[in-house]
Amino acid sequence: MNKGLLEIYALSVCFVSVGWLSIFGGIFLFSLVELAFPTSRSFPPIHYPPPIYGQQGVGSFPVPFNQQLSIEDQQDSPNNPDTTAQKRIEQQKQFEKIEAERMRMREIKSIIRYIIIIFIASVVFTFHWRMAKQARMDE
Repeated sequence: MNKGLLEIYALSVCFVSVGWLSIFGGIFLFSLVELAFPTSRSFPPIHYPPPIYGQQGVGSFPVPFNQQLSIEDQQDSPNNPDTTAQKRIEQQKQFEKIEAERMRMREIKSIIRYIIIIFIASVVFTFHWRMAKQARMDE
């Protein structure tokens, strides 16, 4: 095989792998920053449960799928709106806590994914760099 072509092939693969390393290295660092500072995310607040808008544009808040509406809850809501508001605030906090944990796990998975990609690109780069070096020395 022509040593010049082998060197060109190996160096072009090195060039592509350096591109992958720089792109995914930057994404990896960005994911680390998001994991370290979760409050810096600029997502809009999520309300639980989300309001449902009817034909007249009036918003109503449905009962969550896993919560039963008991007779006591029905009696409390017209008479004492403070308890209903307090329950909604507690549900909102619980939902935000679950959502924050879900986002954290998603970031950890993405960090692991980027570590794997960076590792593979590093191995490909190292192998082809040595191949190009060997082809250059044999000429």
